[in-house]
Amino acid sequence: MPSSGGRDELQRRRAGGGDGRGRDPHVLGERSCRALRRRARRAQPVRDHHAGTWHDPHPWLHSFVPDAAVDGMVPELLADVAQEGLGEFGRILLHPIRPGRASTPLVRLPEGEFAFLCSLVCLPAADPVLVDRLVKTNRAVYDRIRAIGGHLYPVSAVALTQAGWKDHYGPLWPAVEDAKARFDPRHLLTPGQGMFSE
Repeated sequence: MPSSGGRDELQRRRAGGGDGRGRDPHVLGERSCRALRRRARRAQPVRDHHAGTWHDPHPWLHSFVPDAAVDGMVPELLADVAQEGLGEFGRILLHPIRPGRASTPLVRLPEGEFAFLCSLVCLPAADPVLVDRLVKTNRAVYDRIRAIGGHLYPVSAVALTQAGWKDHYGPLWPAVEDAKARFDPRHLLTPGQGMFSE
């Protein structure tokens, strides 16, 4: 991603080129999350059903990358993924966000005015060998993203140990433990994630 093009577009939208009111409806915090979720729920089952991928595994990786690191990371990512492949309908998505506008308390985001949601979306993924390879690729990509100050979006297909989860949440880990004790004292939810002693 060229440094100037994407950032110039973000600056243009911030200055009033977005929706005519000085807001960019595509940047986190500017659009109603409920409206987006409703729209996504209506469209996704239809797309997945018609593509025949509804019941296939979804070995996807979603992460947040610091603005300062994205220009150097993207060419490497493209080269790696070109070798692995993401399937016929696969995509690499980069979406700018403003971490300061996020209000979800336990989502880890990079510091700075801007960051990027970076997603590797593989479709279709019915072949178990392909799924296994992609999960390993996800782990390698995630490790590189952590090394440049990025964070995992925990809906991803990346296996973490309890130590990995503690590293991911960092200073927020005590809040995660408190929430688990309060809302799931019998440890019934999210079995197999390696986050807590099972």
